[in-house]
Amino acid sequence: AAHASVSQNIHRPVWKERALLSKSTWSGGLEGMQYYATVSEEGADMDNIMWLAPNNISDADEGREPGPVGLVGSGKAVGGVVSKVVGVTDSPSNLGIQLQRVVSRCRAEFFYVSYGDTALDDVEVSLGNVGKSTGSPVADDDWDETETAVNAFTLVHHDLNVCTNSAQYVMVLDIINNLLLYSEPTQKARTDKYLRMRYQFMLEIDALEDHRKRIISLQNQLRQLVCEQRKKEKTIYMKTWDKDTKPQEKDRLEMEAQEIKDKMHVMNEDLDMMIRCYKETQMSSSQRQSSLRGQSGAPSCGVAERSASARRHGG
Repeated sequence: AAHASVSQNIHRPVWKERALLSKSTWSGGLEGMQYYATVSEEGADMDNIMWLAPNNISDADEGREPGPVGLVGSGKAVGGVVSKVVGVTDSPSNLGIQLQRVVSRCRAEFFYVSYGDTALDDVEVSLGNVGKSTGSPVADDDWDETETAVNAFTLVHHDLNVCTNSAQYVMVLDIINNLLLYSEPTQKARTDKYLRMRYQFMLEIDALEDHRKRIISLQNQLRQLVCEQRKKEKTIYMKTWDKDTKPQEKDRLEMEAQEIKDKMHVMNEDLDMMIRCYKETQMSSSQRQSSLRGQSGAPSCGVAERSASARRHGG
């Protein structure tokens, strides 16, 4: 793309299935965008691909290029081949694999919405700073707003002029299927585990102090593993420079270090889920107490008004 712009926005947290999630959006635009693909014979060295010159990318005049390439080449039209020379050469391997323009200049816009990727503490600080700068703090009613929280990526191409051969067409399909439509295999397992943990927290909503103690205990265990990992890495480093160290001993230390790292990864995921569930349960408990106070306070106001009215009529 000749010109590109990207911006990020941090929004107020939103509710999704009784869970408070952070919301962030990315938006951007691409101007003068082109797609290139390789043109090579079978068995060619794919590491030797030529680089595009700045005049192939920048917003230059769409007229012909100067020199012999502009006279007999394909110019900047779709399907054109980018080459440093014109005609047959004695050493084509030194020029690198050629590139073909499969999509001519176009314009594209993209939008990405994600939920739960940012820590709620960071969102709270950002919103607090916005409230201080604007003088309008976040109202309590704004947290009651709900919306359909779904991670989504949208790519909008206004006009496309495409020209590919069969190999390039297969490559495009492979990119779409394995990159844009990719789904992480362990995502479903983590989501199910999080939902079970959140349901357990909701069942024990009156035992928040016990949950807090378990979180603190897990944090201490994680810190202990971090200390062990650093100690193990220091030992491995010292053994590396020790000529008397046997290869079997070094392999054993590296295996133990990897086991500690795997434990840290699993414990870190569990701790992150527990903290999220704890904050969501704490928020639900606060909302429930606020609603109970509101319900208990309404009749008393009515009784006071009726008592005052009776005294005025009696007087």
